[in-house]
Amino acid sequence: MKEEVFEEILQCIELPLGELLQDGTTYRVTSKDFNKIFTQHIKELSEFDKFLVLTNGQQIVVGGILFYGSTDIQAIIFNKYRGKHFMSSIHKNGILKAECYPNQKVAISKHAIKSFDDFCMKYYLLSCAGLKVSNLAEIHKYFNMFKECGKYEGFQKDSLEEFAERFS
Repeated sequence: MKEEVFEEILQCIELPLGELLQDGTTYRVTSKDFNKIFTQHIKELSEFDKFLVLTNGQQIVVGGILFYGSTDIQAIIFNKYRGKHFMSSIHKNGILKAECYPNQKVAISKHAIKSFDDFCMKYYLLSCAGLKVSNLAEIHKYFNMFKECGKYEGFQKDSLEEFAERFS
């Protein structure tokens, strides 16, 4: 699903919707709840089983996580709420880990990596939830392409094997 479509779905949600999880700020919305979402989005959601809605604890939606079964996830935090630890809290409190499918895989979009430190933070958050990055070879190649021009300061020009060992 395009990021803009998922973002629009999240912005149209009227809470409460689905099940409020134990942290008191995250809702699990499953396919049985999809009919309560604005009808133009039902078709886009037809191939999904569930997603999480992240709130600020005061019924304001700040982002969400869409599950592509066990093959991937898509995470969004609205720009206004970035840097306020909404995503890190569901990693650290166990919500994301509990909601993942068995053998959940996660890809990090190389275009979403702003710096090597940003990649390390994404990796750290995923590891807090027990998740592994499924596209390390692609990210390694991407970093190596830009290493020569100094774009990703802090990236060591490791072999793929060393990089994979470090971030597995």
